[in-house]
Amino acid sequence: MQYAKVIAIILGGIYLLLFTRSRLMIIFGKDIVDGNFTVSKTMEVTQNINFDQWLHIFGPIMLTLTRTQKDAGVIIERNMWHSFNDSFLRVPQLHAYYEQVLGNKNKIRRICELGFNGGHSALMWASLFNGDLELLSFDLCTDKRCDIGEAFIRKMFPNIRLKIIRGDSTKTVPNYVLSNTNVKCDFISIDSDHFGSVDSFDILNMRYLASRNHTVAFEVADEMSRGSFLRTVSLAWKRAISSKIILQQGECQFCYSNPVKNRTCKFCFGKYVFGN
Repeated sequence: MQYAKVIAIILGGIYLLLFTRSRLMIIFGKDIVDGNFTVSKTMEVTQNINFDQWLHIFGPIMLTLTRTQKDAGVIIERNMWHSFNDSFLRVPQLHAYYEQVLGNKNKIRRICELGFNGGHSALMWASLFNGDLELLSFDLCTDKRCDIGEAFIRKMFPNIRLKIIRGDSTKTVPNYVLSNTNVKCDFISIDSDHFGSVDSFDILNMRYLASRNHTVAFEVADEMSRGSFLRTVSLAWKRAISSKIILQQGECQFCYSNPVKNRTCKFCFGKYVFGN
């Protein structure tokens, strides 16, 4: 009788697992091992999946991308998917971006980002659209992190329409705008170089790529940050608001759950004010 109960529990667990997978509408094909990383051949995510379920599935994939970069000798800055001991530290920021993008999924056809870095944020956007997305990224790409990130994303989502413009964004963005006047972005993420006036130039230049119903996401530093170069990021956003270049939506939020770390990072959402 005892064995029968154990078997019943095991079978019930298997059924629950299969049922849950079906409800989440997650489809995994056979893994493909290519070079230094393993990706899934097919994967589908629908709006039926919530943030915690999505993070549970894609968190390990993001960690795989990070390890792939590190194995290649690339130093990854503390990006949105910053992790420690395989735990993600910026969960509030990830959650807010997830809701912002997924909540407007039907309106978003193209995402543009400044700061491809290792491809983590680009992989996030791709995962929310099952790769059925046009993604335009700008980055200096000073080492092989861009190549590794791009290869990883294309292997996982071969249907993605990804274009990376390499070079100084203060020059590449204006040049791209002049040559592609019909290209508009529905979601714009700005996390570029944080030195001097780069952020101010990037905010100004990216407005020419904004569609009518767009959203701008911008990562800033708290005024209490000990790094003077980080405080320039906050100033760039504030100047854009005071100059009526951007209309901020809601309050800027803290990136981290840890109050101490929040001295170094906030993120804000807004919209460009057309005509300025």
